[in-house]
Amino acid sequence: MEVIGNKPQKVSFKKLERIVGVLFLIALIPTLRNITEENDINIFFLAAKSLRECRSMYLGPQMYGMWYYYSPLFAACLVPFTYLPLQVIKLVWLALGLFLVSRIYNLLKYHLSIPENQNGKWFLIVLSAASVYPVYMNLLYGQMTILMVWCCLEATKLLSENKPIKSAFSYAIGINIKILPIFFFYYYFLKSNYKFIIYLFLAVAALVLIPYLFLQPSFHTDLLVQWKNLINPFNREHVTTVGEGGFMDFASIVTKYCTDLSIKTEAQLNFTNLNHSQVLYIQMAYRVLILALVALATTKIHKRIADPKMRQWCDTGFVLLCTISAFPHQRDYSVFMALPCFAFLAHSYFIQGFRPHKMVLLITALVLILMGFLLFPQFLGTKGSFYLHEKRVPGMASIILIPIYLYWIKRYTAFMSLKP
Repeated sequence: MEVIGNKPQKVSFKKLERIVGVLFLIALIPTLRNITEENDINIFFLAAKSLRECRSMYLGPQMYGMWYYYSPLFAACLVPFTYLPLQVIKLVWLALGLFLVSRIYNLLKYHLSIPENQNGKWFLIVLSAASVYPVYMNLLYGQMTILMVWCCLEATKLLSENKPIKSAFSYAIGINIKILPIFFFYYYFLKSNYKFIIYLFLAVAALVLIPYLFLQPSFHTDLLVQWKNLINPFNREHVTTVGEGGFMDFASIVTKYCTDLSIKTEAQLNFTNLNHSQVLYIQMAYRVLILALVALATTKIHKRIADPKMRQWCDTGFVLLCTISAFPHQRDYSVFMALPCFAFLAHSYFIQGFRPHKMVLLITALVLILMGFLLFPQFLGTKGSFYLHEKRVPGMASIILIPIYLYWIKRYTAFMSLKP
């Protein structure tokens, strides 16, 4: 607090926002090393160079056995940047990531009102502290998760403002680049919003077809076929994920504990040797379960939330939370998709006064820590961090958070129904 004369003055909420923002940026300074280190931006850059030279970026890995899985349009958008030094591109991507984090915070304030009192300040402090590591990992690795979360939250806001075309294109940007928001076709089917599904389908189709305007038609057709074959969910590399260590999706957990496949840097932990088909059936069963839980949350549980903006936020947040485990190749940076759900849990606790049972609160905090919220795994040391990821503990925690979140929402809505 500030002292003017002999009278202490409390720091205003606006000033606290600025202070927290500065501290947040200071905590992210180590991500600047991504300018000289190799990360996914190198893959994007090499893919764009291939396209600039009229070569397919899907015929082989770009570096270290890592493939370009994103759309022709995304590579085409990056072609102009290939004339710049790679370090400049990484700085631009870093700046874009920080801007989108700021925008996500503004979208949060749109959906979840934050009072400018002591409760609001505690909420801001906890949310910021918990967000540092997920943001840090995304910026360090040059990842897409921040962009994906922004696309979905922005689309939610636009649709609530009766701007369906803009909303559809916001979703379509994410789907075209990294396919993850395709989950929202199912969500709007549950909502019986068939008109918006048509808008969304047309927006996705438009982004897929746009490169025909500036690429040779037969070449772009070949690229689309190669891209489709590469992202086919039934491909072995998407069913049994062993390309790298540290994944946290359900597929990687099944691969780790139920197959004889191994990763060079990790110990063998399997207790059974399932084949490709058996692993696929287990994964599909899990995804059916996730679809059922999304239906339960968005058509039953969230309906009890009176505030429509808050209800929309919870719907979007739950779909994103489920995406972490339902889609393959999700690593520690993917925990950022759990941010909307975490924000709601913190909002209900600090601002709305909901107090779950102490054991529920303790378990929730522990699960969030193991996922990658609230604590940098690096604080555990190299061996401790490696142990967590080798055993797929963050992935298990992300799955456990799903029923915890649903239970929390159920108790929260019961609590709110009793308030005068």
